[in-house]
Order: sequence, then C-alpha cells, then structure tokens
Amino acid sequence: MVNQNIRFIGQSKQLEPIFARTITAQGHHRFCEAIKAQEATIVGSCIIDDVVQMKKIKSGGHLTINRAKLEELIVTGTLSAKHIQTKDIFVRGKIRVDHLEAEHGEIIMKCTCHIGKMNVEKLLIKKGFSFSSRLVSESITGKYIQLTHTQANTVRGEHVVLGENCEINTLYYTEQYTIAKSSSAIRIVKEVL
Repeated sequence: MVNQNIRFIGQSKQLEPIFARTITAQGHHRFCEAIKAQEATIVGSCIIDDVVQMKKIKSGGHLTINRAKLEELIVTGTLSAKHIQTKDIFVRGKIRVDHLEAEHGEIIMKCTCHIGKMNVEKLLIKKGFSFSSRLVSESITGKYIQLTHTQANTVRGEHVVLGENCEINTLYYTEQYTIAKSSSAIRIVKEVL
C-alpha cells in the first residue's frame, strides 16, 4: 500500500491502477483500472470500471462500481454496482446492485431501487420522503430482516418483519415473522434447521 493521499478535482479519466492511503475525488472522475486504498471520499460523479478494495468509501453524488470489497460504504445519492461485498452499508437515495453481501445494511430509499440478490446478516429497508420509493429484489437472505415498500420473489431469514406495502412471493423463516396489514406473502414456509 502506497502511503500517500491523492486528490482529484474537476474532471479526469485515470487509465492506470491507483494505490493510495486516501483518495478524494471532487467533480466527475472515471477510474478504468483497479483501486486499492484505505478510504475514499467522493463528491460528485465517480465511475470505477474495475475492482475496488478499501476499508471505507463515503460518496455524495453518483457512484458506479463494477466490483467492490469494503468494510464500510456510505452513500448519499445514487449507487450502481455489479457486486458489492462489505461489512456495513448505508445508502440514502437510489441503489441498483446485482449482488450485495453485507453484515449490516440500512437503505433509505428516495425512489425505486433494484437489488438482484442480497445476502445480509441484519437489514433495514425503509422509505424516504418520496411517494414512489420501492425496493425490487429477486432474493433477500439474512438473519434479521426488516422491510417496507419491498417487492421480492424470495425472502429468507431467521426473524423477518414485513412492514407496510411489501409484496413477497415466498417467505422462508426459521424463528418468527410478522406481516403488516398492507403487506402480503403468497407462500410462507417455516424452515427447520
């Protein structure tokens, strides 16, 4: 790991891999190769075409990532990614991810969000101040899952809470579940471990 701080201001396109202690990007930036750093702070728009390995990314604006392995991801704005593996994720805004793996997650939706497959230990999904906020997902798996305004094919967990306005095709649980009056699960299956 290179022990330096790198700052990008304005607009840039980086064609080489980046190795740094910290990265600050303000404006519009595109990174075409891998990035490895302790942490990054992004304000504006950032596109990362390759793999990201960091402890922490904090983004305010638009963040697009191919693949990331992180400890903490904090996004206020828009997040798009193919695959994210992180210990903690907090998103306030819009998220579109093909595959998300996290220990702890909190997503406050500002519009319709899409997450293909989600594997989490503890998850909270809730609606922000937008009337059209909704999460659409193929599958959500975790220990403690609390959802609102979610449409999913499969939800699987130990403790599952379907808050208001959830539409689930199949709910699998091992310990307990609750469903709000405005929500529905077409099929409910108790799994025995």
